Amino acid sequence: MQPAPAPVEQLQRSAFTLNEVADKLGITRWVVQRLIHEGRLRAVNVGGTHPRAVRWIVPKDALEDFLRQPFLAQPEGGDE
Repeated sequence: MQPAPAPVEQLQRSAFTLNEVADKLGITRWVVQRLIHEGRLRAVNVGGTHPRAVRWIVPKDALEDFLRQPFLAQPEGGDE
């Protein structure tokens, strides 16, 4: 059984790694990366442009915004 998503008011840090976001949401890191790629979860690349140097963090406000979205929301610019 997956843990319940973290309530917005329990988020104490200013940014989170993809693994931390995955743990808080009860999903895999791969799903977090897909959400970022689809534009449903905002993240910041703090690594570099080389594939091995890319390191994403998710700002606290981006995670709060994501938690407020309807569960089955379409990505921005997605098919209606």
